[in-house]
Amino acid sequence: MRFIVKNFGPIKHADVTLGDFTVFIGPGGTGKSYLAYLIWTLQRMEPDWDTLILEIPTSTAFRQAVKEITEMNVISEQTSYDLISTVMEVHEEAIKKNIPIFLKDTFRIENIEDLISWEANHTQIDIYNDSKTKGFTIVINKNGSLFLKGLSDIASDEPFRIEYIKDRRMLVLKYNDIMDYKIIIKDDKDKNVVADELSGFCGGIIPTILRRVLDNYAPYRPSFILTDSKSGLLRIAPSLIRTTLIRTEKLPLNLPDREMLSKCIIDDSTVLDEEVSKIANFLESEIGGKVIIKSYGMMFPEIYFKKGEYEIPLLRAHSGVRELALLITHLKYIIGKSIKIINNKIFKDHFIVMEEPETHLHPYMQSIVTRALAMLSKYADVLITTHSPIILDELDNLIKLNKLSPEEKKKLGYREEEGLDPESLKIYRFKLDGTVEEVRVTEDGIEEEEFSSVIAELSNKYAEVEEAVWRKLHGG
Repeated sequence: MRFIVKNFGPIKHADVTLGDFTVFIGPGGTGKSYLAYLIWTLQRMEPDWDTLILEIPTSTAFRQAVKEITEMNVISEQTSYDLISTVMEVHEEAIKKNIPIFLKDTFRIENIEDLISWEANHTQIDIYNDSKTKGFTIVINKNGSLFLKGLSDIASDEPFRIEYIKDRRMLVLKYNDIMDYKIIIKDDKDKNVVADELSGFCGGIIPTILRRVLDNYAPYRPSFILTDSKSGLLRIAPSLIRTTLIRTEKLPLNLPDREMLSKCIIDDSTVLDEEVSKIANFLESEIGGKVIIKSYGMMFPEIYFKKGEYEIPLLRAHSGVRELALLITHLKYIIGKSIKIINNKIFKDHFIVMEEPETHLHPYMQSIVTRALAMLSKYADVLITTHSPIILDELDNLIKLNKLSPEEKKKLGYREEEGLDPESLKIYRFKLDGTVEEVRVTEDGIEEEEFSSVIAELSNKYAEVEEAVWRKLHGG
């Protein structure tokens, strides 16, 4: 998926195509978190469900589909086309209603026009497929109006088809005659049952269609976020929850922070996915203990650090443990490896954003968390923001590591499954002038001159000297 953003807060122009592992790097105040939050919101947000529930079932195409299923046990090609078109048109209307709500909640603003760069009169957000052949546009104007165009046309000229398979009572969405989505209709002779099942089906095909056409972009995708407030919020979370319960008010936090805290409320501490949890085990082996959650009914769960036979409250553990605790619990209990391969394309259900994974970590542990996130990117799409040259250096190592054998990796202290395909890694450098440029990545690693330039920008005079030496040696 590809996002082109103009005049959005501190960002004048950004053209970003997400990879399996996407990195936003650059000085503070250049818009890394702004864009990360926007991308997270556009995938996390939901449509106005009332619009979908009320308008789709009352449409002519929907009623015709119910009639054909119950009376002829089939959906005609024309009805299929009309129903898909109707679903997408109604969805555009339903999403447009909710975009301002989600943007205000994410960025804690009163008016959406507050997101427009000071010198501009509008913000434009384009969401495309990687090749920029299909997409839609969101425009926010200075007067507070919001314009949405192109979402209803996403399925146009695409080989989607809705079919009803009578002998299996199965309603399916196909793409190039390959099944993308399906449901079972319990009673295909009862019009009320068929209408209820078809209504749910229509809601389910929306993210399927968008994900297929826009290279894995879809709203209400399972999207998780670990903000830069990770350890700080854990300190005050119990008090915040108590205050909210007493005063019956919404938590006084933005949507990303609320979402992050909500993922701490884990009633069942059963590991969700064994393979993903191995990444948590890797992190725990490096911090020398286990992160465990204990739930107490309506109370906010207590998180402990278990080292040997001793358990201490997380707030008394060292800062590195506190920073990594939420990532570890996500890897154990929240993020799975839900991956689909359809028509030779890989679709990952889960998307996770992590702000500044290097915070409060020793340089060695910064390398460790980078390795863990690279492992995670095989199961979920990962986006991080960072100021750390150490993270960039470890990413360079992981690309080069991809060329080595399992035995060679082990000798270097890595696991045999580690390494990054250069095509899976996308690095974007945010600049002080409001622009964003892609950092070139090849099979030999991060392009040397760009690597040196980014390090000099992020670091101190030591890095500037390193850059000067490099240029002298290479004739720059």
